[in-house]
Amino acid sequence: MLKQAKLQAVILLVDDNLNNLKLLIEYLKYSGLKVLVARNGMEAIKRAKLLSPDLILLDIMMPGMNGYDTCEKLKQCHQTCDIPIIFMTALSDTSNKVKGFELGAVDYITKPFQHEEVLMRISTHLTIIRQKKRLAELNATKDKFFSIVAHDMRNAFASLLNGTQFLYESVQKLSMDQIISFSGNIHRSAKNTYKLLQNLLDWARLQRGAYVFSPQSFDFYTIANEMISLYEEMAKQKTIQLTHDIAKETIVHSDSQMIKTILRNLITNAIKYTHAEGSVHLSIIKENGYQTISVKDTGVGIASEKMDRLFQIDNASSAPGTCDEAGTGLGLILCKELADKCGGKIWVESVPQKGSTFFVSFRDEQQ
Repeated sequence: MLKQAKLQAVILLVDDNLNNLKLLIEYLKYSGLKVLVARNGMEAIKRAKLLSPDLILLDIMMPGMNGYDTCEKLKQCHQTCDIPIIFMTALSDTSNKVKGFELGAVDYITKPFQHEEVLMRISTHLTIIRQKKRLAELNATKDKFFSIVAHDMRNAFASLLNGTQFLYESVQKLSMDQIISFSGNIHRSAKNTYKLLQNLLDWARLQRGAYVFSPQSFDFYTIANEMISLYEEMAKQKTIQLTHDIAKETIVHSDSQMIKTILRNLITNAIKYTHAEGSVHLSIIKENGYQTISVKDTGVGIASEKMDRLFQIDNASSAPGTCDEAGTGLGLILCKELADKCGGKIWVESVPQKGSTFFVSFRDEQQ
């Protein structure tokens, strides 16, 4: 059986004399394909519009509307124009084959059929279909990604350029307190731009396959302290308490760099959406062969209708933080891809105006 057939690909077989095709139909079904049938061109067009098969096997010599006419009408309809068509024919004349290709067919199979040959041709075109769909998805993702990055990089650099220009032109007129305030704003803007650049580079490495999963055993207590130290000042600026309850020698087996990148994004997001006097807490639970990291905040929370879309690049967006901090939504998408790379999953539980908890869970390979 075909490995590809496990996806239950749907084949529409069009022939006015199906009695001669019973063995082929049974063979295709046995191979795991779902086979639909139509006895003439009009029926084929209706079924193709209604059911959107993955591929059409189309006989040429049919009474009334022949295979060529049927193919032409299928290719003229926006609902069916992208469905690959393989002609079935006893005609071996080159001109007949050329005509079919000119009308949009992708292949020919010649009667009497060799079932194995038919199956391999179907397999080849189903593979091409999946690759084209995957390529289209990747291109759409790339376009969305570059749209996000271009927009936010422009905004980030505009903020930096405007701030440094103002400071350069006005430094003689400003008090020391004003200089400290403006330079602090510029520094925070530079840090946000650097974070965006980090995410951009990490995401690009993932898409190129250059971000290789390298699991190792490490002490999560050390990483927790590193994250607290890294973002403690950021939290203090908003009077947010940043804590963890990780015990010493809490050994985790995964890719430490990927885990750090996930935590970097989850912690900065939590601080971004938490009000002054709030808290952000990092924790880990190891049970039933899994290790689950959580980042809990007392922030603004997330509406239920938005939670399912948080990790999808097609819906990437980011509301301003509690102090109008900017963002792209790219960080959570990166977290999702890294969690997948670690063989785990990421999800969120949230109550609007009360806070959110992001979880990252993956198998404990040491168990």
